[in-house]
Amino acid sequence: MSADKAPEDIIWIITGECNLNCPYCYAKHYSGQGELPSDVVFKFLDEAHDAGVSQVNFTGGEPILRKDILRILERTVDSGMDATLFTNLTIMDDEKAEKLYHLDVHVLTSLDGPKEVYERAKGLGSWKRFTRGIELLRRHGIPFHINIPLSKVNFNSVAEAIVKAEEIEANSISMIPSMAFGSSVRTGSFITRDELTQALKLADRASEELGLRVSVWCTPFLGILGLRNLRYGNCRDWSVMDISPGGKVLICDVMDVEVADVREGIDIAWKKLQDHPLMEKIRELPEECRGCPISSSCLGGCYARAYNYWRKLPSPDPLCPRIC
Repeated sequence: MSADKAPEDIIWIITGECNLNCPYCYAKHYSGQGELPSDVVFKFLDEAHDAGVSQVNFTGGEPILRKDILRILERTVDSGMDATLFTNLTIMDDEKAEKLYHLDVHVLTSLDGPKEVYERAKGLGSWKRFTRGIELLRRHGIPFHINIPLSKVNFNSVAEAIVKAEEIEANSISMIPSMAFGSSVRTGSFITRDELTQALKLADRASEELGLRVSVWCTPFLGILGLRNLRYGNCRDWSVMDISPGGKVLICDVMDVEVADVREGIDIAWKKLQDHPLMEKIRELPEECRGCPISSSCLGGCYARAYNYWRKLPSPDPLCPRIC
């Protein structure tokens, strides 16, 4: 992570509230947390721009449930930063879609699979509302990204999810393993190592057949599997700040570790994040990973998942196929 005076990107769980109740939702951890008022959000966005932040990624929960979300997006864009919105699309309407188009906001949404799989995760009747949201994006000329959450709900039907994402004309596709955090701990729906390996192999085969390159988030160990059609990155290389609905700066949004508050100002908050003792541990390669042929790029895998599993850092990613 960067040691500059500010991050390049911000990931902001702008609300923990949601109109759906996905069994694997990590953000459920933040439901009920008081949200920052508009003026505090605006002030921090202004500071972020002045400090050199280039992009703010708004997620939830369901961000559209915030009555001021369009004003927040407008403030972000007007200040000169890029804005993305991660929404389930089930409460999208024409007015919001038109505004998103004019603001040039990049939209991301999630897709578990075809209707029966989708509704298994998101509830009866949700598919109709989701597809209506997709049609609204198309009608207004808004490109969108599909992210496929990998969980016990859909790990063996991920190929169908990729096919469906292609059918609804997603501009890009990614996958992310569900984390043992938030709702998934209570429901036991987070993905295991063997389930993930199976899902990745199915996804690689489907991607090859469709001529696609699919990204996989939070799996920097992917290279050890020798898959040819899946791309991966490593957030350890990112310059990013995660923020909770209440304005707490987090080591990661799937780790319950608060290190600062946005009300302190971005310079102070970023410095507190960089100087936190866990950040030093994150930069260390776990002993179990030494000698691994991809350790220089993987760097131990997902540190948040490792911390949640082992309760200490440095520790290896429990989803890595090399870890016993």
